[in-house]
Amino acid sequence: MCKAAKILPDHPHRFRHTLAADLLLKGASVEDVAAILGNSPAVVIKYYSQWIRGRQDRLDAFLEKTWEQPQLVRVK
Repeated sequence: MCKAAKILPDHPHRFRHTLAADLLLKGASVEDVAAILGNSPAVVIKYYSQWIRGRQDRLDAFLEKTWEQPQLVRVK
């Protein structure tokens, strides 16, 4: 397949990494990706869990929920 598409070097791990990153980007958990790839969650975190914009946005939203909301004071 790689030779037909003229993708060199033709190593199947190129597609494995793309699949893992795409699954994480679409919201799959590290545990789910590990199960699909046949790895442990630690391996997925180490090799495939690079910074992904959608994932960072989700983490930011979780953090923002912990911030206290300021109390509005009516001034006359």
